[in-house]
Amino acid sequence: MLQVWGCLGDTNQRWLLTDDGQILHRTDAGAELCVDIPSNDRSDGQSMQVWPCLGTPQQQWLHEGGKILTTDRSSCLDLRDGWDGDGAAVQLWNCHTPTPENQQWVLTAWSEPTVAVSV
Repeated sequence: MLQVWGCLGDTNQRWLLTDDGQILHRTDAGAELCVDIPSNDRSDGQSMQVWPCLGTPQQQWLHEGGKILTTDRSSCLDLRDGWDGDGAAVQLWNCHTPTPENQQWVLTAWSEPTVAVSV
């Protein structure tokens, strides 16, 4: 299950939004892991997972207007129950307009060519 934690700047919190829409994390051992929709089940409340990057549709995302959306724009990354504390679960949910706080994500440039994804 993918969770959020306060930003500390550690390497385990560095993610890259790639040109092909993957949200990718490179481990210290060099493995590439991506934010993934388990079994491509896009039901509201589906918990997100971190999975080896395969380039599949369930690992491709758009960042628009502060939201992180599925490429078909049907669903957004969302914090379960609107809670943003350490350990909060990231789930899939219908996108709302105007965007509620639990669906807003900020991409921040690091000194390296990576971004931090935070809420």
